[in-house]
Amino acid sequence: MLAAFQSAEAITRQIGAEGYEYYLAPGEGYLALVPDPAKQSMFLSKIYVKEHLRRTGLGRAMMELAEARCRETGCRELWLTVNRHNAGSIAFYEKMGFRKTNPLVTDIGGGFVMDDWRMAKTIPLAAANPTE
Repeated sequence: MLAAFQSAEAITRQIGAEGYEYYLAPGEGYLALVPDPAKQSMFLSKIYVKEHLRRTGLGRAMMELAEARCRETGCRELWLTVNRHNAGSIAFYEKMGFRKTNPLVTDIGGGFVMDDWRMAKTIPLAAANPTE
């Protein structure tokens, strides 16, 4: 899995041919987005925060960046997939305003399947102003 999706070769291919955008917090974590302006949606492909930095606000800041990119590209939906048994990540996404939209079972070969939830969040085109 790591070689297929997170090796240097895979990331280079994703950025070059597949339209991925990677954002790095060096030494702390990273975020990968795939905008699809034609569908007005953006796929949050990857979000990772080092374990000792979780619950520090870094994940929330990365989500805010993803939402800002949605607005910049005219995307109205931010969506992701998460393993159905990953309760911690699901709780974080729900706290960020995502809702489960449907289950996904994807054959990834070799007798393995990904058993996920598709989760999505509607993104208003204008950022909410907390002072209003």
